[in-house]
Amino acid sequence: KSQMGFDDELLIFYNQELTNYLETHVLEILNKSEQETFLEELIRNWNNYLLFLHWMQKAFSHLNRSLETRRITVVSEGFRILNEFLFNQVGPKLTKTLLHYFNKERAKDISPEEKISICVSYFMKLGAGRDINIVKDKESGKYQYVAKENLEYYEKHFEAPLLEDVRQYYKSKSNQWLSLSVPEYVNYALDSLKDEENRADKYYRVSKHKIIEMQVAQIVTDPAQKLAYNEQTGIFDMVSKNKIEELRNIFLLYSRNVETIGFIANQVSLYINVKGKSFANDPKISKDPIQYATKVLEFKRDMNKIVDEIFEANMLLQKAKDQQFGDFMQQYERSAGYLAVYCDMELVKGCLLYTSPSPRDRQKSRMPSSA
Repeated sequence: KSQMGFDDELLIFYNQELTNYLETHVLEILNKSEQETFLEELIRNWNNYLLFLHWMQKAFSHLNRSLETRRITVVSEGFRILNEFLFNQVGPKLTKTLLHYFNKERAKDISPEEKISICVSYFMKLGAGRDINIVKDKESGKYQYVAKENLEYYEKHFEAPLLEDVRQYYKSKSNQWLSLSVPEYVNYALDSLKDEENRADKYYRVSKHKIIEMQVAQIVTDPAQKLAYNEQTGIFDMVSKNKIEELRNIFLLYSRNVETIGFIANQVSLYINVKGKSFANDPKISKDPIQYATKVLEFKRDMNKIVDEIFEANMLLQKAKDQQFGDFMQQYERSAGYLAVYCDMELVKGCLLYTSPSPRDRQKSRMPSSA
């Protein structure tokens, strides 16, 4: 029998030994355990399997050398079998268990954080290719997996279900929060974003951007117009009643998706138009150039402050504000003339203030000059 034929038989025997080990020592235990016990058993058996592979690598050193020409190793074969035999059966259960704990955390319940973090890492490790090694940690004495992690398996079996879970969870939450006032909705949304970012940093940093993007789509992008245009507690109400903190919070939330800033701009423009027309429609104000110009300029200063300080000088909001002020000034034909009268008056005041001598100067002017 040729050497290659012998190696093939040895590889088949090796694979059968690994499969038998997983079936008799691991699979039944994992199928019977639930939730935290399931995570504990999975971690324990993962570590045992690494130890088992370490000794199998030594026992099958000849096979390992012969496999190099096929770009596989005894260890990489061990992880292939772990994936195809064990995780094909318990992987969905692991994903479901992890999602269960994430939702418990969102409900402010306690979860086994360290165990969750370890189990999430398995999805990356199972995607590794040929270059896998098992080394003994000097401090703990445990055998550690060393490889260049591959995200393909992780994205398919963990990240994709996680994204769908996030979509469903926050779509439901958004619908619940919409029964509240807009400021209350915004506070819940901001808190949930902070919470989700912290969770991503703990468990799945590599997916953080995608997770937050999905969450923003559900709790910011989709309900943005409905929130902004709410007649009782929306943007118009906040601006008209000078609710600074509420305006700051909703701008912070909408900044998560810059496309939603347009809804704020629309309501700011509407408020400027309504307020501007109120000056023109008020007989006491509209017939007095000085009072009219004073009201308009004070209003302009107030809106400048909101846009510059609360809305962080956002260019879209600045443009909307300036354009709407120009529009309502053009709609009231006397505006330009009234502002001109006001400017003339301010100019005269300034000139008189500049040319009028002070009491001290007048006293000096009455003193006789020295001989």
